[in-house]
Amino acid sequence: MTPILDIVCVAEGRNDINSHDIPDPGLTPRGEKQCAALRRNYPYTSQVKLIISSPLRRAIDTARAFSPTHSSYSGQTQILLLPELQETSARPSDTGSPLSTLKNEYGTHIDTSKLKSEEWYLKDFETDFFPSLAKVEERAREVRFFLRRRANKLKDGDRIVVVTHGAFAHFLVQDFAGLNVGQGSGVWPNMGFRSFEFVDLKGQDIEAQLREVRYERDPTPAYWLPVCEEQFIMQKSYAVDRLKRHEREARVAIAVKNE
Repeated sequence: MTPILDIVCVAEGRNDINSHDIPDPGLTPRGEKQCAALRRNYPYTSQVKLIISSPLRRAIDTARAFSPTHSSYSGQTQILLLPELQETSARPSDTGSPLSTLKNEYGTHIDTSKLKSEEWYLKDFETDFFPSLAKVEERAREVRFFLRRRANKLKDGDRIVVVTHGAFAHFLVQDFAGLNVGQGSGVWPNMGFRSFEFVDLKGQDIEAQLREVRYERDPTPAYWLPVCEEQFIMQKSYAVDRLKRHEREARVAIAVKNE
């Protein structure tokens, strides 16, 4: 068995029930209960060697459900914040907080070495995080490369927990099964996690593709079953259409800000 990635969708955030206009919201009480339940029931705690998270508050709060771990990999017990894992849109709820704010709130629980500036969260045209299809696909690819490099330092059966967001998760794993018109992430529920391994761990695959690891005890929802190429293209189109709406929103917001 190769190293395994447990890719987790964030627990319920205040944006899920209130408004996408809330800046970088935290979890709801229900989201906190979801974290507590996963902390009790997650079966691989002793195998986790690294926890990596989107730097958005609701993602960090979700990642803390897996910490502290029984980690021995380079003494890594902090949550590594990776900005490429943030959600796709530029709405306030999907835009992060300044670096100094995160350090003040989370202290030694987080490793901020990958956040390159105080305003790492900006999503203007010239940034890597502007919500265009090309940029989202590129940062999903960069995350897979990064994870493959880290996985190569681990032993068979070791696990990396990756906490991200529903819309971005589909681009990360290149699986859009179950999406419908107007739905960008509905089949990956809050606090749901799926396990993956690299198709080619040693690095010859230029896309660093992932394949899902299924276990006999796990149910297999119909939307996670293999699909033909025509179905894949159709399902991905729903995610792309949603992303295009987010791009239009971002362009309008930038134009208004620059007036």
